[in-house]
Amino acid sequence: MHTIPLFSGEFCNLLVNEMHNMTEYFGFEPNEEEDELRQIPEIVLYDKCPQLYHSLMQVVDSVINPILLSIWNRRVTGGNIQIANYNLKDKKQGAWHHDASSDISIVVPLNTGDYEGGGTEFMRKGVVEPLPTGNALIFPSLTHMHRGLPVVSGDRYLLVFWLVCADESKEYMKEFVQEVSQNYNK
Repeated sequence: MHTIPLFSGEFCNLLVNEMHNMTEYFGFEPNEEEDELRQIPEIVLYDKCPQLYHSLMQVVDSVINPILLSIWNRRVTGGNIQIANYNLKDKKQGAWHHDASSDISIVVPLNTGDYEGGGTEFMRKGVVEPLPTGNALIFPSLTHMHRGLPVVSGDRYLLVFWLVCADESKEYMKEFVQEVSQNYNK
């Protein structure tokens, strides 16, 4: 797991304001394809705001890929980006899960300080308290079982990237997951 400052607080505030504008036309909806325990109210940017999705994918190409190359010698070529909302009414916390549809996950809090509680717990690895607004939590999706911790009050908005490694990285990631699984079972 790694944390880095990624977006300014100003950008995150603009994104939250834009998200509030988007919810006038369409609200947060759970992904019906996920099992009920893992469903979180979300706005999938590719579907609801493709211009923002493509702009954020440019950030992935120009900023995040160099970081991933320096950490794991991997780069990503695509993926899904959404805004998630943890709150007391709809979903106050997440269930244990792997982000099985991606290779690298990135979680960016958009409004730290506007809610109480939150954070991310990693099984057998500990808790990451809520990061400052705009800071990114980066981790391999398949090898890090995790869950969002309960929100006590307010709305916790997160920008979530589920990124897929380039083809030459996939074989390495499969081998890595197998190795971790074998070591875990010993």
